[in-house]
Amino acid sequence: MPAKTTGPLQPRRFAKLRPLAARSAPSKPARRHFDAVFNRFAKQLQSTGELTRVQFQLRKKQKKTHWSILLAGESSQVSRKPSPSSDLSITMSEEDAWDIFRGKVPPLEVFASGRMLVAGECEVAKRVYRRLATRGEIDLF
Repeated sequence: MPAKTTGPLQPRRFAKLRPLAARSAPSKPARRHFDAVFNRFAKQLQSTGELTRVQFQLRKKQKKTHWSILLAGESSQVSRKPSPSSDLSITMSEEDAWDIFRGKVPPLEVFASGRMLVAGECEVAKRVYRRLATRGEIDLF
C-alpha cells in the first residue's frame, strides 16, 4: 500500500521578536542603540520573576562587544562587561542581532543557519523567547 501524502511540506514560520529597537532606529546601529535595546530587553523580562543571567557577545569584524543582563525577580541590571558566569550565553554578529531586535528576522532562523551560538540552559532561552516573541513557532524540533 503506498504511503499517504498530505501535500508538499510547508516551510516553518518561526516567531520573530516584538521589535526592541525604536521604529526610527537606523539600519546600521551604534553602541548606544544596543544599550537601549538591551535595557528594553531587560525591562520586558523583569516582570517574569526569572532569576537568571543572560550574556550576549556580538561580533563586528574582529571586535567583540558584551552585554550582560541580570534578571533578579522584579528587577534587572544591564552591563557592558562580560560576565564570568551566565545561565545563557548567546553569540552572533551585530548585524544579525540588530535584524532580530528590529523584528526583521526570527532568532531561530539565525540559529538554524549556524550564525548564532547558544550555550547554557536551553529552557531559559525558550522562556525568554516565548516572552518576547510574536506569533509563530518557537521550537526548532
